[in-house]
Amino acid sequence: MNVYLHNVPGRLRVKIPSIKHLNHKARKVESLFEFREGIERVRANAVTGSLTINYDPELVSVDQLLAVLKEHGHLESDRSLVNAAGDYVTATRVTQAVGKAMINWALSKTLESSGLGLLAVLI
Repeated sequence: MNVYLHNVPGRLRVKIPSIKHLNHKARKVESLFEFREGIERVRANAVTGSLTINYDPELVSVDQLLAVLKEHGHLESDRSLVNAAGDYVTATRVTQAVGKAMINWALSKTLESSGLGLLAVLI
């Protein structure tokens, strides 16, 4: 079974099946990070079995955070991790490119019509 991992610098999300539907285990996992240097916020969601950690990437690394989970038995080191961060970057770039294309198209159509149309778009 793969463990889903998503990391954007400053925010790590990990699916932890062992906390799913178990509030007491979710709170226990949260407590592992609450008073560590560089940790800004920790939230474990027992409904989804997901742990989200907001952290300062200059003070703590993702490897350190994952090591804590492994050390306490919440993440097995022999399981493969699925990292969606690359997918996130690609999707963001595609979204930006589509947005720019739509704006350029709207502006060109507006300029074709009249200056009044441009004013309407800007308002």
